[in-house]
Amino acid sequence: ELIDLLTREWPMSGQRDYELPLHALAACLERLTSRSREILRLRYFESRNGMEVARLLGCKVESVYQSLARSHRRLRLCISRRLAERGV
Repeated sequence: ELIDLLTREWPMSGQRDYELPLHALAACLERLTSRSREILRLRYFESRNGMEVARLLGCKVESVYQSLARSHRRLRLCISRRLAERGV
């Protein structure tokens, strides 16, 4: 679901400069937990703030921000590794 949103929101998949990073992002997003993907979706694709995300998911605001920080770190490392493997 998050991957579908990305491809609709970022119609760059036909442009060569974006193909590898977009594919790497898609693959790395799949490695996150469904809860982490849901938090990312609510925060970035629905433009909700941390308090709204916490309320919707029934958790603490701090938990939302910790999850976002962990997801950002995991995505950054995963994407870097995938691109390095392809010589980018």
